[in-house]
Amino acid sequence: MVSDSLDVDGKTMTSDWPVLDSMGVTRHHEITHYSHRVLEGKRDVLRIFYKRGKGSLLPVSRKYDFGRAQHAVVVDSGSAHVEEVFEISPTLMSAIEELDRLLGPSARTPVRDTAEASRKATLDELDRLHDAVLGIATDDDAEILDERFAALRAKIDAL
Repeated sequence: MVSDSLDVDGKTMTSDWPVLDSMGVTRHHEITHYSHRVLEGKRDVLRIFYKRGKGSLLPVSRKYDFGRAQHAVVVDSGSAHVEEVFEISPTLMSAIEELDRLLGPSARTPVRDTAEASRKATLDELDRLHDAVLGIATDDDAEILDERFAALRAKIDAL
């Protein structure tokens, strides 16, 4: 996609990366990869990484924050239940498309959701502990222990 834009002198020039240019990304040839993550379901963060020469004072990466548009969507028309939905920024979607065209789709750095991975590991450990404790508990204690473990799982899910 080629679009027209104006340079400093007011002359028309063309660019293959209009969205990236509008974000201030000018050194397209130095981009090595990028990452995208969602924060709190309401914001997106795009981080673009660059290959810099030795002694360069330019940053190795730049971060761009994008807000999400909030929309009310009727989930159940019978009960008029409305749910808030956050829609990704069209500018971010266009920037990611341009980065994929520039670098190829494999240039995206997978960002691991550490909170979710930590929560899953904690629940797995809790399940192993639950099985071990129930293996040595008496029948009277087993019911109480089941309730305690269920309460711990609920607390972890609430986090």
